[in-house]
Amino acid sequence: MDIGDLGLILIVGAVVLVAAVVVVAFLTGKLGRGATVPEMSQQAPTRPAEPARLRDRLAAMQQAGDWPGLLRLLDRTMPEWVVAGSLIETARELSALEAGIARARANGVTEEVTGRLTAQMADVSGDLWSLADRIATADRIGSAAPRAALERHDEALVRLQAGMREAREGLAELSLTDAGGTDGLRRAEGRFRSLAATARELQEWERSQTPW
Repeated sequence: MDIGDLGLILIVGAVVLVAAVVVVAFLTGKLGRGATVPEMSQQAPTRPAEPARLRDRLAAMQQAGDWPGLLRLLDRTMPEWVVAGSLIETARELSALEAGIARARANGVTEEVTGRLTAQMADVSGDLWSLADRIATADRIGSAAPRAALERHDEALVRLQAGMREAREGLAELSLTDAGGTDGLRRAEGRFRSLAATARELQEWERSQTPW
């Protein structure tokens, strides 16, 4: 082998070595990049949107048992109208009735009685929050006609308050006597009757008022 052939071999060997180094470096970098764990985006947890309508906010607060917050919301949003004041007082009575039902259950009053009152409460509260929503809307509009129409609800609300107070008295009586006795149930039924009748009146009134 002459010097020329040896030089050629050395040159080819050097080229192959450089090429091998380049390939290894490329593959190492690619694998390194591939093994990198992508960063997770740090996003704040999404909070549920607050209901836009007043009636929906009131219903959600009732469902959560937040009666203090519910009453504060009514105090802030209701205008100084007679019917608005009666509505707030009715909401307070509704809160007291719910607490009375819970106490009666704990004292052994039957589900036949407490379940019936709970169902009546659900019907009444839905109509009550709808009325609150329409009062707030009418106040923003500032027209006399809607206010006059809504003020006519006042008498029904006052009777509803009385009915809920009688219902609480009936529950208390059942709690102190034989909760399952026929006589006790009969006396309680008389006290609950006015609540049921006034609740139906409010529901019928609500259906007949379009839009107020």
